[in-house]
Amino acid sequence: MRITPRLSLCFLALALIPLALVTGMTTRQAEAALRQETLNRVQALAEGKSGRLEDYVHERRDIVSALARSEQIADALLQKGLSESYIQNYLSQFGFTDLLLLNPQGKIRYSANGFQKVGTSTDGLGLRGTEIARVFEGARMFLETELSDFSATVGSDEPVAYVGAPVLREGLVIGVVILRL
Repeated sequence: MRITPRLSLCFLALALIPLALVTGMTTRQAEAALRQETLNRVQALAEGKSGRLEDYVHERRDIVSALARSEQIADALLQKGLSESYIQNYLSQFGFTDLLLLNPQGKIRYSANGFQKVGTSTDGLGLRGTEIARVFEGARMFLETELSDFSATVGSDEPVAYVGAPVLREGLVIGVVILRL
């Protein structure tokens, strides 16, 4: 066999093997850089959404805290009447779907949109162990605004959360107001 084809093959191999190695290394480095860039973007997006979610939660807590300090809510719990238009305006203005007023024992005294039955108790069969009961207990015991986890509820296709605050009069808990997000 002639030496020319062998030498051509050797030179070709000497040229292609380093080229293949450099191509493989470059590809791996590019994949790693692309993966890192993707992770950085996802992390930045998650941090941005997390910040917005925290702002949303703080805003909702502040709104409910302010409502719990209003005279209209205290009067309603003391059975002095409640302006239905005031409540409906409040719900639509701040994006809540229901407002519940509960007495200190956990019995629902008022439900703006009827998602919960008036007279139902948080320790009764209908609400025991629910997010409403947890928010009620937390607000009543710790005297601060409570926020539930989002969870599925009967009669709703989407998960809902509740935020509640104690209603105080002369330093005493006269009830809890709970709003449904």
